[in-house]
Amino acid sequence: MFKSLEKRSLSHRIIDEIRDYIVQQKLKPGDRLATETEMAEALAVSRASVREAVKVLEAIGVLESSPKRGINVKEFAPEQFFRYLLFDPYVAVESIVDMAELRLAFEVG
Repeated sequence: MFKSLEKRSLSHRIIDEIRDYIVQQKLKPGDRLATETEMAEALAVSRASVREAVKVLEAIGVLESSPKRGINVKEFAPEQFFRYLLFDPYVAVESIVDMAELRLAFEVG
């Protein structure tokens, strides 16, 4: 039981590292990231942990990966992100509604 919590924390740390890298390097859709192996070595974690984080980022529409093309930044689609949140047991429905209202406020002005 506690191992899954530790794994979740590690996955979130890796996701944060990838996000920070994308922002700091000002990467755009189509820009390539390092391989899973290279990220694992740089972060001193297993390749499986990196793969798990990449899969989450693919699910919410931030990254896309393919065997021949590697891992690339994808144009962010907020709708895909919100659909993912509906399946995350750690996110309350109320917080999703709050995020949607916040997004609407920004878009409408």
